[in-house]
Amino acid sequence: MKAQISTLKREIEIHKEVEKELAKRSHFCQKVIRRLKTENNELKENQVPRPKTYMPGRNNDFASKTMSNMKGLSGMGAGQSEAHKQAMQDELKSSEELITFLEGKLEQHEKHLGQKHTEYEHLQHEYFDLQDKFNANRQKYKRAALILTDYLEDLLNQ
Repeated sequence: MKAQISTLKREIEIHKEVEKELAKRSHFCQKVIRRLKTENNELKENQVPRPKTYMPGRNNDFASKTMSNMKGLSGMGAGQSEAHKQAMQDELKSSEELITFLEGKLEQHEKHLGQKHTEYEHLQHEYFDLQDKFNANRQKYKRAALILTDYLEDLLNQ
């Protein structure tokens, strides 16, 4: 029973660590989504791109492209302006797709976190049940030892 208790304690510790890690990931994804939504809204409002900040795993030369596009705006003709608008719409669409993707990942992490939390609560309940059984057995054996001690003292005193 002690082995079960120690195993359950270790599993509870592992689930706590997993829960903390998933919470960190979830928080990070929420921050990224919020930032991307604000950038997306600004792009929609202004229809003029602004440099993005660095994001791991993405093409990070967007800022340099945007600056060169903004410099070239003043000398553009009608055809170039349409091409620029199309490029902006494509960038906006890719930003929206990225936001949708990150929201999906966030939902997956939150779902996984919920499952781990449920498993953690189940293990904790199981641990407390085993702890109660262990304590009950301990009390039972204590009483048995006291009864036997009294019995042996009575035998010796006779």
